[in-house]
Amino acid sequence: MRAQRGPQASPAVRRPAGHRAALRGEDGRVSILALGLIVVLIGLILTVSSITQVAIAQRKLLGLADGSAAAGLEAFVAVPGEGGGAGRLRLDAPRVREAVEDYLSSVEPDAGLTGVRLDEVRVEADGVTVVVRLSASTKVGPVADLVPSSVDVGGEGRARLGLAP
Repeated sequence: MRAQRGPQASPAVRRPAGHRAALRGEDGRVSILALGLIVVLIGLILTVSSITQVAIAQRKLLGLADGSAAAGLEAFVAVPGEGGGAGRLRLDAPRVREAVEDYLSSVEPDAGLTGVRLDEVRVEADGVTVVVRLSASTKVGPVADLVPSSVDVGGEGRARLGLAP
């Protein structure tokens, strides 16, 4: 036997008489809630996008700093050993700085970086390690009106002079 359908089939489905009137008072509230959630979602997407863009720019700057430090390794000098012993290589700080500056002037920075600045070139006390610190600015992107239009990023590269025996 088939179950009956319609208002007489199940008394639990019946709605009270004032139910339709109560629903009319709720018209539009769900739309406002959905619109608010969409605005929050778009804001979240733009924020994550901007943070990712700055992180990528910083990684590009780190790569440039590493390349600069590696270029600085070309400025080594041979130091003779004492008492006829084996000599060793040491880095000459002024020549290292010159090599780093030459490298930076010959390499075009990536598209997301503007105003790349050489903050520091240092030869560590061991005489075989170059440290290069760079800074630059990067555009934030689609939310430039909500946050500063550019953000400063920094990066440090290190390279060590080593010879295989």
